[in-house]
Amino acid sequence: MYGVALVVPGLMNGDRSTAPTRPPPGPVMPGSGEPGPGDSPQHASGFGARGLVEDDLEQPVFAERLRAGDLWDQGFEERVDVGDRRRCSRRDRTHTVADRGDIDFTYSLTDRVFRLSMGELADFSGAKYDGDFSLSLEQAQRRKHAYVTEQLGLEPGRRMLDVGCGWGALLDFVRRHGVAGVGLTLSSAQLAACARHGLDVHLFDGREITRESFGGFDAVASLGAFEHFCSPEDYRAGRQEAVYEAIFERIAGVLPEGGRLYLQTMVYGRNMIPAQEALAALDALPPAGSDAWYLALLARQFPGSWLPWGQEQVIRCADPSFRLVSSVSGRLDYIETISQWNARIGRRTLRKSLLKLRLVPRWLTSRDFRLAFASGVSANRVCFERELLDHYRLVFEKRG
Repeated sequence: MYGVALVVPGLMNGDRSTAPTRPPPGPVMPGSGEPGPGDSPQHASGFGARGLVEDDLEQPVFAERLRAGDLWDQGFEERVDVGDRRRCSRRDRTHTVADRGDIDFTYSLTDRVFRLSMGELADFSGAKYDGDFSLSLEQAQRRKHAYVTEQLGLEPGRRMLDVGCGWGALLDFVRRHGVAGVGLTLSSAQLAACARHGLDVHLFDGREITRESFGGFDAVASLGAFEHFCSPEDYRAGRQEAVYEAIFERIAGVLPEGGRLYLQTMVYGRNMIPAQEALAALDALPPAGSDAWYLALLARQFPGSWLPWGQEQVIRCADPSFRLVSSVSGRLDYIETISQWNARIGRRTLRKSLLKLRLVPRWLTSRDFRLAFASGVSANRVCFERELLDHYRLVFEKRG
């Protein structure tokens, strides 16, 4: 799930409620509608009844990768892991981290709906309104990109690594300013989308980055990927801080002395429930409307992921390799971002309705899918509103 912090809410039926007092009614099956603004040619990218994947398979260099990732959309349980050629099954694996299967479940599965709703180079991480909610979503995202560029000291001719680059919005922005960007993702659909726009993106696990992988960089950005680096199993085993420290050490290894890292991440907030209660919600669904219930929905949207405990844990784990330059909460901005996403994704069009029909087999066979994407509830927004979650923009500088 690299590159994006939240999952498409209400995938099958739009967002209906943010705080139900009883269990929500059964999911509404996809309906039809008339083509809307999101169906313009520049946004559709060859969508239609046959979908995006078949179009992408006309590009031979991506054919094998896309076939592997698209198996999830067709309802298959077993798929090819392109990174190491191993066969794997979601039912048989024990996750120690959110791996490529988890990333493809969330991001490649929802890729088409997202890009039809937001556009080809849209950004699926929290925008930067700075409290000015009169801004459009696009304006707030551009403000964030400009802020990241400024904080990293990026100038023409410099080189930036984007760990968890999503659909390439930041890479496209810095390219327009003369910066050479390299992106990493674990989503085959995101890889293909970036390639169509000529972005230098690789199917590669950012947790394994070294200078030998892609060389050195002047700066590193990571927006939304840090949330997926630790799993519930890591937390149970007492490995969470070791996982984070190792990641910071690897990132520092590709930077020069004084090089900067921009990190944007969700964390557990000041009202987070006890860890054991949250872990129990992974196995048994708590009462509807409770804090644990909303967290359980998120866990099914983000399989294999466990968040940091506040910004303090992030800063503490970075300290051996980096000093903190600045930290700002973006929680309120994220709530507005989610509201804008919900409105656009929930807007029905004929193309999106046809696309959602392709997800019916998974809706019928997977209870977790129904909970994660068809509950009619914007669990992420509620968790931010209740301060179960917080969101931070952190700037670090590599120690000498």
